[in-house]
Amino acid sequence: MRKSYACGSAQMKGPLMQDKILNVTQTARLLDTDNTYIYKLIRQEQLTTVQANPYRVSFSGVKSYLDSRLPESFSCYATVPL
Repeated sequence: MRKSYACGSAQMKGPLMQDKILNVTQTARLLDTDNTYIYKLIRQEQLTTVQANPYRVSFSGVKSYLDSRLPESFSCYATVPL
């Protein structure tokens, strides 16, 4: 089952998940990509980690990465709980 996401000019609704810590596999699933791309983003310092060995990424870090890739008038939020 694929998770669905809503993007648009609406503000983020519901409880913020900024404190959730994700591993590389969870981050890859969230971004609908593979683990190697997440490692590449970490090496290029586009995605910040909160822990190394094993890498852990905060949900707020993922959101910051997505926000940097979208126009300012857009925002993204998960419509299905993780």
